[in-house]
Amino acid sequence: MENLNSVVSSLQSNQDSSFSNITTFAAKIGDNVTDIVVINFSNQDLLLITQYMKVANLYKVEIDNPDTQLNISDTVYSVSHVSGSESYEALAAIRFLAEKLNLQKTTYVFLDLKTYERSVVTEIIETISEKVKGNDGISKKN
Repeated sequence: MENLNSVVSSLQSNQDSSFSNITTFAAKIGDNVTDIVVINFSNQDLLLITQYMKVANLYKVEIDNPDTQLNISDTVYSVSHVSGSESYEALAAIRFLAEKLNLQKTTYVFLDLKTYERSVVTEIIETISEKVKGNDGISKKN
C-alpha cells in the first residue's frame, strides 16, 4: 500500500479542476487486507480494490438508459472487461457493486480479490459507503 499511497499523494498534490475527490484507505475484509482507492473526476470515477497490493484487472461500468417503453425505472449497468484476467465472478461482483453503490456515471474499476464471495463483496461495499459518505462519494452524479 505504501507505493500506492505515494502515487495517490502525488496525484493529490498535482490536483486541478478535473479532480473533485480522492479517498484511499485499507480495510480488513474477511481475512484479507484490502486496499481501496476512490477517485472522482468530473466526468467519470475510478475505483481500485485489491487484496494483492497491485493493480490488476480493469473493468468499465457504464450506465444504460432505462427502457421507458417497457416501464423499467431501475438503472441498468453494462460491465465490460478492459484489461487483465477476465472472470465471471469479477463481472458479477462489479455489477453487484455498481448497483449497491448506485453508480451514476461511467466508472473504471480495478478489481483483484482472493475470493469473490457475496459476503466479501458486501463488506467491501459497506466499507466504501462508510468511508466516502459526506463528500463527493462514488455514487454522486455531476
